[in-house]
Amino acid sequence: MRRPHNNNKVEAVIAKPTSTAPVPEAARDTSGTAGLSVFGRSKRKMGLLGRAVNSRSGSTIAELLLMVMVLGLLVLVVIMSWTVSEGKSREAACRKNLRALDAAISSYRRDHKGSCPTDLESLVPRYLKNGFTWHCPSGNYDNISGDYRDHYNRATGRATCPWPRHNP
Repeated sequence: MRRPHNNNKVEAVIAKPTSTAPVPEAARDTSGTAGLSVFGRSKRKMGLLGRAVNSRSGSTIAELLLMVMVLGLLVLVVIMSWTVSEGKSREAACRKNLRALDAAISSYRRDHKGSCPTDLESLVPRYLKNGFTWHCPSGNYDNISGDYRDHYNRATGRATCPWPRHNP
């Protein structure tokens, strides 16, 4: 639609839509701004909870509480995964110690015609290194000593850990 201007120039008039049909989901702006003007400047800013906020105002208490809760949840997940991995590494170290003890006892039995050592200290230095760790890395279990020497069965020639999950 064109109409003449007073100085004989023609100006284009853009017609506005008359329908008030809802905007389809794909056409909605979900970028956090209410829309862009012709020159690329944002018309209004959207807050964390989807409300329009003044550019000079800060976050609301609800937004701050939400951020604190999310950060707390992330810290909780990190701490839990760290403690689980630390426990698994202690268990692996204990199993490694028990395998070394079993290998040393087997070597002792081969050299002594099948007889088991009377105590585990007799395995050092020939079958075990001088700096062998005699304690479970996880420590004591229910007030039971974590020392492998206290859990050595002379009849079977087997050393165990007081933690049930650590025994192979």
